[in-house]
Amino acid sequence: MDLSANSPERDRAALAALPTLRKLAREPGTVALTSLDLDGATLGEAIPMRMVRLDTLRGYRAGDSPQGLLVDMGTFFYPVIAGGEVRTGMVVRRRKGKWVPSVFGQANLAKAAHDTRNQLAKSRSAKSVVLAEIPALQQLRFLAHEENGELLLTPVEDLSPTLSNAPSLQANLAPGKPESAADVFAQLVPLAERTPDSIP
Repeated sequence: MDLSANSPERDRAALAALPTLRKLAREPGTVALTSLDLDGATLGEAIPMRMVRLDTLRGYRAGDSPQGLLVDMGTFFYPVIAGGEVRTGMVVRRRKGKWVPSVFGQANLAKAAHDTRNQLAKSRSAKSVVLAEIPALQQLRFLAHEENGELLLTPVEDLSPTLSNAPSLQANLAPGKPESAADVFAQLVPLAERTPDSIP
């Protein structure tokens, strides 16, 4: 998996946005947080983001490379940490040659992604991960990493509400449990085929 190198410029842009995030935190309902206290907030390690498009997922067949479904979004997701806990998140993207914050919030996702990555690093030595999401399927989200040349997907959240019509897949996709990306994508194809085209 080709991951973008560390970027001090990107990190500086994210750090420079923390005062804006603190200001938003003082306006209830503006941004999703687990706590309004962001004093001394720092950034967790950035997670590269990838998207799986509905049309390419529909066309996926057994034997295809699952890597080809992961589209580089040019964005990075930062957990925002205060008081030793993940409080919220921040998405940073490159726009007109500069890194800028584009989304604040997604507190539950930030905590789940941060905790799941730490778990994978300890239990499976997965150091390089990306946050893969399927917007058309109610934002199914996974952490993707490679082991021995195989791409694995680990759900970061409970997927059962989205997969209520796919009980066999739902039973296999537990938060924090890595599964073969090839198998997961193949089983998601019927769900993708039943999904309207209104979302890419």
